[in-house]
Amino acid sequence: MGNGRFWVGISRSVAWAKTVAGLVGFLVGSSSGATTPGLINGFETKLDIAKLHLVRATARMSSLDISQGASALRISFLTSGSRMFPAVTIPLGQPVDLTSCGGIALDIKNPMPQPVLFTLNLLDGANRKLVQEVTLSGGESGSFRLTHPSLEQASAVGMRHLPTPFPGVRTLVGWYDSGFDVTNVRNVNLFLRGPNSASVLSLDNLRILPSYDWNQALAGAIDPFGQWASEMWPGKLNSASDFAARNQAEITNLSKPQVQTALDSFGGSENGSPRAATGFFRTENFNGKWWFITPTGNPFFSLGINNVSMDGATVVTGRSDLFSQLPAPSDPLGQFYGWINHPVLGPSAGATTYDFYQANLYRKYGSDYRSAWAQRTLQRLTTWGFNTLGNWSDLNSMGTRRMPFTASAISGTKGASVSTGLDYWGPMPDPYDPLFATSLAQNLHKVTDLYRNDPYCIGYFVDNEANWIGTGSQPNLGIAVGTLKKQASESPAKQAFLSILQAKYGTVQSLNANWKTAFGSWSALASPVNVFGSNSATLNQDLSNFVGSFARQYFTTVKNELKQQDPNHLYLGCRFSWHCPEVLKAASETCDVMSFNIYSRNISSRDWSFLTPLNKPALISEFHFGARDRGLFGAGLVEADSQNGRAQLYQDYVQSAARCPSFIGCHWFQYVDQPTSGRAFDGENYNIGMVDITDTAYPELAQACQSTNRRIYSFRG
Repeated sequence: MGNGRFWVGISRSVAWAKTVAGLVGFLVGSSSGATTPGLINGFETKLDIAKLHLVRATARMSSLDISQGASALRISFLTSGSRMFPAVTIPLGQPVDLTSCGGIALDIKNPMPQPVLFTLNLLDGANRKLVQEVTLSGGESGSFRLTHPSLEQASAVGMRHLPTPFPGVRTLVGWYDSGFDVTNVRNVNLFLRGPNSASVLSLDNLRILPSYDWNQALAGAIDPFGQWASEMWPGKLNSASDFAARNQAEITNLSKPQVQTALDSFGGSENGSPRAATGFFRTENFNGKWWFITPTGNPFFSLGINNVSMDGATVVTGRSDLFSQLPAPSDPLGQFYGWINHPVLGPSAGATTYDFYQANLYRKYGSDYRSAWAQRTLQRLTTWGFNTLGNWSDLNSMGTRRMPFTASAISGTKGASVSTGLDYWGPMPDPYDPLFATSLAQNLHKVTDLYRNDPYCIGYFVDNEANWIGTGSQPNLGIAVGTLKKQASESPAKQAFLSILQAKYGTVQSLNANWKTAFGSWSALASPVNVFGSNSATLNQDLSNFVGSFARQYFTTVKNELKQQDPNHLYLGCRFSWHCPEVLKAASETCDVMSFNIYSRNISSRDWSFLTPLNKPALISEFHFGARDRGLFGAGLVEADSQNGRAQLYQDYVQSAARCPSFIGCHWFQYVDQPTSGRAFDGENYNIGMVDITDTAYPELAQACQSTNRRIYSFRG
């Protein structure tokens, strides 16, 4: 993540009403000729079941779990025994136009004692998907609303997630395929991802919701501390006078004697077999498990937190009425106004921001809040059992306080690029372009010059969540397909691909015979072409081979430059979010450590068994769990049902990662909750922090971290 998921639409035209409590009063009917609100399927008759399409699932009417009417639909999803996804698809009858209604809602209950993780989709007329994962705890039920992010007008208020406009109905605005047609939604699809055991869910009241208008809904919604004003929850700050009492209580708590474990000065275990000491972090496989080895020669499992910083800025330009009270620029709290050049809102030149988190630190610690924050943060992390400052952390503010850390850089920002068709954070840089290496060298110097001789530096990430795959039925071929769509004269990657093909086939006639194509000359292939649609296995193999060549060129260029500038530290990879076998093989041949952002409920040894033959250690560079019970509207990429649920998931995740022999660490994203009103550059507002925007730790999560982290070497074995 480190960054967000799809973000669409920018608007500055915002009018506000007085309270969110009256939001239901702002619902409006659909316009003439638009989709009509109402029940689509109440699952009351056998005919309702006959409309369903089931895959490794069975359906029956049930008088249990009724939310409306006489019956509900009970679906039994069978164990897959493979990578199959048992599913139910529910036709909507007439196409639904999401632009003229409030979304599509469905009531769902988990009648079993154990949690069920499922994926809920909307499918348009071309089977493009809008996707959201949901977890229901044992016995839990809920009403879920599906709609498209672009229709929520969340950008108009600068927030990725908004409070629900329908009391009791949870809004889902997940990922979606490019080109998803919001005016032609045909089906609702619910599936489970390769379950190991049979699961049951009850469904009822598939319905279209009425339209609503945000423009009158959110005046004064954010209080002076950056919190959601209209709700109360345990731990909510009610007055500035509360800061002193909270500060003293935490000082007392953190001063309690801690159970001492045998750790070296870097956090490595002194109870294990000592290894060779090199003065810097390295990796080693012994006793069937990969490990970091500390500079003093001890096994080390990296437990880190990303973005340990004081950044809590949110946009205020164009939406000042959202905030119940903002300080005057001349006020001491006015120092926390800022400016952003790429705003969610505001004029194209930029927008004013306000940093509620830093303002709260000032209220809590006084004018020397930066030094106090650094001291308190390191004390917290140490007490909670963390041993690493993860990516994007504010290392400068930590001063001389020492804890192992990771550094990061970006690769090529100049030169040619290749579109994979996904392009979530933008197209891939072209590693065959000489400007890639030039830009890379400049970017790496910014960090290697700082940390080249620092033994507390574990190593360097280069890039984050690059688009290594495309879309469609063969996403692993996206780089190669995108390369062939380029004009060779403008694409060093296309020139490299053509050279490979000419060396292999000699003549274009030979290529055509193998590819089942009809290019008249090599010059014809040098022009932009789309090769999808051919049934040639040889073509697909050549595309696959080039994906590997492209990745190898990228990783080799990065590694060679990094090791030339800093031979002491590890190359920690590119923080994969999307990957495929061709790219992973190239990464394993070049990176010292392969890094993955893995947003799941735990680490399955089965799912990650592909790492073993690659014979390279792996680091989980991002994971988190969020909830919606403490005043934030977004729960991040993996949702828990409560703060206690977050704590339990943390424990389960870290223990499962420690028991997987390929993984040598896991890093939580991130230290502080994102602003309730949305982080400045893209509006994300997730409850994913160890502490909230008032610098108050979540006690449930902190206790789980402390209990789990301090036993990490016993879990690891």
